[in-house]
Amino acid sequence: MTINFKKYNIFNLFSTFSRGMVEIFIPLYLYKIGFKITDILFYFLIMLLISAVICIPLSYIGNKIKYKWLIFISATFFGLTYFILFNIVVNPIALCLLALCFSLYRRCYWIGKRYYELKIIPKHNMANNVSKVVIISQIATLSASYIGALLLNNISNFYILLISVFIFIFSVIPLMTIKEQKSDEKISIDNSILNQIPKKNIILMILYEFIYISSLVFPIYLYLYVNTNFEYIGLFSLFSGLSSMICIHLFSKKMDNDKCDYVFLSAFLLSITLLLKLNCTLTIAVLIIGLFEGIFSKIREVGHTRNIYFLGSHYNRASYNMLYEIIQNFSRLLAFLLILIFTRDLKVIIYICIAATFLSSFIRFDDGKDGYK
Repeated sequence: MTINFKKYNIFNLFSTFSRGMVEIFIPLYLYKIGFKITDILFYFLIMLLISAVICIPLSYIGNKIKYKWLIFISATFFGLTYFILFNIVVNPIALCLLALCFSLYRRCYWIGKRYYELKIIPKHNMANNVSKVVIISQIATLSASYIGALLLNNISNFYILLISVFIFIFSVIPLMTIKEQKSDEKISIDNSILNQIPKKNIILMILYEFIYISSLVFPIYLYLYVNTNFEYIGLFSLFSGLSSMICIHLFSKKMDNDKCDYVFLSAFLLSITLLLKLNCTLTIAVLIIGLFEGIFSKIREVGHTRNIYFLGSHYNRASYNMLYEIIQNFSRLLAFLLILIFTRDLKVIIYICIAATFLSSFIRFDDGKDGYK
């Protein structure tokens, strides 16, 4: 592991912890203070719309000022997001302002984070190296949401804001010490990259975003129909993360050795697990299901991330990163918009996401020359 990879992983550990403390509870907090479910779905839609609009200019800005500074800027919007959240009044303008700050924080963070992962993660045995990043994220996530729930229930929101922002800013310090060689990469919306990527890969990228949509909606569903307690939602996150770490590490080695990303196995089993969780209201049973969900979802994440990054190693990193941002954010927006046209029922929305996850299991990823065969 290179020194830059170690520094990146320190950043990953602390930034993921700070983000995980409150982020999962944003829709629950909005519901608790008086927003309706339709308001929260509207918030998701506005957030996805803004993310799609800003992903291209932020990619150019990141390439211009260096991506580490883009991540540093995200800390400002991170703090503003929680300041607005903890002082929000129940009206659509406040909700749109929250969505704007949240989108700016997320896109600045993820554009920079993904660029460094494309740059730093070694290509050799990539699934194993990706698993190290995912495991570190899991270690941070394990306790973050449960600690965040305890803090939300027991201390002032002002102190939660200070703690989370301080940890986030602290996490960026190791990233700032990464020594980078001067890059002559020119960023552009490169149609040649899009034309070279196999179409089934693009379909897989789009279908994978339904997992993200389900992750937005499921916490609200659990809160409404299983247990109306922040600590329970944090406990579910802890259970799902606890089961996955050892399994991720072992499976990632198997991916590299077998030259197989296990998309079919993980997506198929994940869709079944999500289906079970959706149709269970027993608190203990849902936590047990969470153990299996953690395993299958993270195997799916490692395989997907490994494929995306290996594919990206064939192209200009900055342009590929922006292209992936475009595919990711516009597919999320269009998918969620189409879903809302037909239904506002949380359960139906999750069923659609499960169906898309199940469908993705039958599409094989092709990352080109020297990739898995």
